[in-house]
Amino acid sequence: MKKMLATAAAILFVFAACSNDGTGTVEEDATNEAVVNDNQNHANANNDETDEEEEVPEAVDDELQAILDHFEGDGFDVGEQAFKAYEMVGAVDGFGVDVNGEEIELYLYDEGSEELEELRSEGQFDMDGFPIPGEVNGNIALMSHEEHPDQSEILSTFHDF
Repeated sequence: MKKMLATAAAILFVFAACSNDGTGTVEEDATNEAVVNDNQNHANANNDETDEEEEVPEAVDDELQAILDHFEGDGFDVGEQAFKAYEMVGAVDGFGVDVNGEEIELYLYDEGSEELEELRSEGQFDMDGFPIPGEVNGNIALMSHEEHPDQSEILSTFHDF
């Protein structure tokens, strides 16, 4: 009987030692809380970065706003603008914009920039070996219009600007 009680006591001791009743030492609680707070801070930082990426820019440049107004004046439905990494194509400003429900991209270049001259002379921009077709009018480039259902009207309005 003593063996049985000793065995039962040992089993209870093992279960009690292995269970987590939410109590721990101050050091353990502080460490766990620090890890939780650190994870929350990383999550909040990631949310902040996402919010920054999702900000929709306004056409702050007068030339880009003027061409949007020109499209609207020609009867196009000009919708929301979307952020584009315009620096990747060598532009100083730019964005995607819904025109008649489909997105096109407009970019503003410094006059005489290498990328603008490449677009003018070759009708495309080479981005790390990938040709990106584009149309140029002054120092503004139109891209991602090739598959638009209103491509010919868009090109006409773009070049009439």
